[in-house]
Amino acid sequence: MVKKWALSVFMVMAVVGSLALSPAWAEVKEGAQLGNLQFPKLLEANDAKYLGVSGTGPFSLSQVGAPYVVVEAFATSCPHCFHQAPTMNNVYNMVSQDAKLKDKVRFIAVGGGDNDTAVTMWRKQLKIPFPVLADTDRKLSEKLDIPGTPTTIVLDKGGKAVFVEIGAFESADEFVKQLKSKVK
Repeated sequence: MVKKWALSVFMVMAVVGSLALSPAWAEVKEGAQLGNLQFPKLLEANDAKYLGVSGTGPFSLSQVGAPYVVVEAFATSCPHCFHQAPTMNNVYNMVSQDAKLKDKVRFIAVGGGDNDTAVTMWRKQLKIPFPVLADTDRKLSEKLDIPGTPTTIVLDKGGKAVFVEIGAFESADEFVKQLKSKVK
């Protein structure tokens, strides 16, 4: 009995200790300076054209051919991300049809901890119209300082977070309204 109790206490302490040190408890905030983020390789050649980057290899935020980038941090195992995907598709479509936004904003989805196969299947299943990248080693996800998925971050060309939405959101209209207020 004592051994089971001691093991239970040890397990709780180990979990609490790992959570306290985990970057998942950090939280990106509006105004955070994330710098010239490095993105993993593109999985589709037409994504390079959309983003305005040359080639399909790794690229940096400063190479994207638009002053703002909407980064959707997700995980293929996240049910909230799955639920939000159609809303993000609507946001993308609304931005693509908006004269004020269409040339100023690009979209990238980053699958933290996911591999190429998983994000490719995710993109096809959910009909994601913008680039979806695999962040297998989670380096980019850690730099983004996200508290969980989904997290949507709008970055300016200098890597400043101008708008942050943590968690799933229901209204594409409301998100685009917020985006319009931030994009100059």
